[in-house]
Amino acid sequence: MERFFAAQVHTGSHPNSLDAMLDKRVDAAFVVSESAGDYLARDLIDQSTLRVLWRSAPIHYDPYVFRGGLCAGLTSRGFFCIPVRDGVCARRS
Repeated sequence: MERFFAAQVHTGSHPNSLDAMLDKRVDAAFVVSESAGDYLARDLIDQSTLRVLWRSAPIHYDPYVFRGGLCAGLTSRGFFCIPVRDGVCARRS
């Protein structure tokens, strides 16, 4: 990355990254395809201005980040809640 870009910034969300790119505050953005598709569907970005530079393998679940001091037994066994429907949570293991 350092070969191509002078700096990396964290915008806080995929839509914020797209906004930063459209506002020319950044030259490129890592975004999920759903965000790019949403911007295309709402005519916020034109297909001809969007160029895919890299694609990852499919990520089937949202990534989770745990604080460093969290008990390893909890993180390794998957004890966390994910929204399922109407605010109901489920244990994913």
